[in-house]
Amino acid sequence: MKIFSIGKPESLILDPEAGILMYSLKENHKNLYHLLQKKFAGLKKASVCLSGGGDSQFILLMLLELGIDVTAYTYRLKWGIETVNASDVEIARELCNKYNIDQNFVDIDAKDLLENNLHEYSKKYNCYSPQIICHLKFLEE
Repeated sequence: MKIFSIGKPESLILDPEAGILMYSLKENHKNLYHLLQKKFAGLKKASVCLSGGGDSQFILLMLLELGIDVTAYTYRLKWGIETVNASDVEIARELCNKYNIDQNFVDIDAKDLLENNLHEYSKKYNCYSPQIICHLKFLEE
């Protein structure tokens, strides 16, 4: 397992195998936004899993404010020909267009994943939430 950390003491820890970003608030007198700005300030490039939700929008916009070159990855949760998360995908697409960000799409076949691979992913990640398992599949892709 390869874990990356930023800051001393290690306040921002990334475990890419598990797809987890953990943040430890050691400095109580500052808010999370300023702490993250400080920790990300040295980055030149970043890849963002841009779901279209508020958390990923927050990180994306913060990285852009810091002048960091961003590439976005958005997953389309497919059920047959339908995109289940179409509204989130559209929000992510609009943000990328607005800020001229390279965006890559990853299609996840939700029906196949849940009907044929749910047990495999549940066992692999010790997780029984279909929603989280879809996110973990995206991170693997």
